[in-house]
Amino acid sequence: MFDSYLQPFYRPLGAPSLHVCQRVAIQHLSHIMTRDTEQLPTMAARILIADDNPHVRHSLRTLLERNPEWEICGEAVDGKDAVRKARQLSPDLIVMDFLMPGMNGLEAAREISRTVPDMPILICTMYLSQQLTEVAKRAGLRGAVAKTGVDQVAKGVEALLRHETFFGSPN
Repeated sequence: MFDSYLQPFYRPLGAPSLHVCQRVAIQHLSHIMTRDTEQLPTMAARILIADDNPHVRHSLRTLLERNPEWEICGEAVDGKDAVRKARQLSPDLIVMDFLMPGMNGLEAAREISRTVPDMPILICTMYLSQQLTEVAKRAGLRGAVAKTGVDQVAKGVEALLRHETFFGSPN
């Protein structure tokens, strides 16, 4: 595979030692490999938004799409839809409302965690309290924020994508 790269470095008669030629070849290959990987585009983190309110989904989409490293791969209208779309779309992270009809965000997060155990889920709620934060932690969630703290939502997404936890301050 690398023979074509090494061809110019074969040692002709009277040339420097083979060791020097090998070192130059390795430096050349290293430069080529580094240059090529620097030009590869980075993949945007795929985010699923789950909220029963279309205005909130739109606001979250607008907020999250400001970051060029994030892409919204889908939206879910309730907990059951979030479970289905998490399986279907394989997002890198889910931003999910706590209070939704049918299956709430906590129940949906538990269901998603059963099938995709390492899925980072950020619970977003109007009613963030110390009690809800503790329930989310016990359920294995890595983050919870208040919807009213726009900067907290973005910081929470950033933290979870770095495989950290993030729990915003209760209202």
